[in-house]
Amino acid sequence: AFGTTHFHTTPATTFDTDSTGLSKIEERIIQMISKGMQNKSIGVELGLPETTIKMHVRSIFKKLGARNRT
Repeated sequence: AFGTTHFHTTPATTFDTDSTGLSKIEERIIQMISKGMQNKSIGVELGLPETTIKMHVRSIFKKLGARNRT
């Protein structure tokens, strides 16, 4: 309707964190990484662009103090 402001928000579950400091989406991604999945496959399964997955992976590594997947 005219004059109505609509705010587009991301579901809270994307940013909620657990005791590790990881968001729910980061938890899902790290589980997929632990199964040997590549970023592209993770993106396809989650319906997210590979660049978004890479961003989350960098965040996960930073939070966990890891340098890479190995």
